[in-house]
Amino acid sequence: MSHRFFLLGLALLLSVMLSGCSNYSASHEYYKARPEAKLEIPPGLDRPVERLDMTLPKAADGTATYSSYSGDCKQDPSTLNMVAQKDLSVVREGDFIWLHANTNPEQLWGAARSFLKKKGFGIARDDDDLGILESDWFEYQEDGHSLRDKYRLRFEYGKTAGSSEIYLSLRGERLSDGEWQPRETDVELEIEMLKRLARYLGDSEVEFSEVPTAETEVALHDRGKKGGLSLVINHGFDDAWRRTLRAIEESGNHIEERSINQRFLIARFEDKSEAAKARRSSWMGSVLIPSEKHAEGRFRIEFFIRGENSTEVQIQNLQGKATSSERAKRVISELEQALSE
Repeated sequence: MSHRFFLLGLALLLSVMLSGCSNYSASHEYYKARPEAKLEIPPGLDRPVERLDMTLPKAADGTATYSSYSGDCKQDPSTLNMVAQKDLSVVREGDFIWLHANTNPEQLWGAARSFLKKKGFGIARDDDDLGILESDWFEYQEDGHSLRDKYRLRFEYGKTAGSSEIYLSLRGERLSDGEWQPRETDVELEIEMLKRLARYLGDSEVEFSEVPTAETEVALHDRGKKGGLSLVINHGFDDAWRRTLRAIEESGNHIEERSINQRFLIARFEDKSEAAKARRSSWMGSVLIPSEKHAEGRFRIEFFIRGENSTEVQIQNLQGKATSSERAKRVISELEQALSE
């Protein structure tokens, strides 16, 4: 009898084990994966055709350098005229620069993406809904220092029908004590890259115009819990909108949604406090920090027209209510400083 119970128990145990294996294989697709035959590459297609303007410059030892990188940007790219001429011009207002084109942003999007790729940059962000193209980081050495750069292109509809504006921003960092630290922006290199982009888009003789610098005055208003925090800027809505977006981007933050018609945007602001840096650097902190999608620091920014040359920019929570939280105070202070520079 005991022998019979032993065999019955063994049969039940094997049944449970086999059932568990079956469920495991059914719920993990990679468990069923099998190596496939290696693809055959047709003769003559085993190496892509290379062009001079498709690669980043390298030093003799194979290390990228800033001098060759910036020098490449300043060469006259006679081979870049691939799109019909668009009557483009580079406009500068102090350190505020943009590319004006007499055509819609949609007609320039694909060519601008191709420009970054042909320059050797990977694409980190390709969001045609937001009108933002962003390259991967490009690391190089200069005077024994490790540096890296990334470019961002932001497309806006122009003030006149059928026109567009492209804003290019360069973000540079230096490796110091094992951490990447922000560097001062090279405005002249930004201008050269815009000119090069214009040539690529088809305008062989890019016009360059400089408009008088309009000083930006910013006043911080704290109306308490109900009224929240806001900035009053001495520009009309169009200029205040463009300057605020630029200030957010150049501070290393991220625009996630925007509507110029409804006059609001949603952005994710990095927590730059010392406590946040320490938390991110620790193993436990890196595990407990929430994903970027659910991270703190996401705010809604709404614009209110107060006059021909006055716009109020209010910081809100994601539900559209005014906020004066400690995090919101740090964000609005950072934005005030960026707009005033």
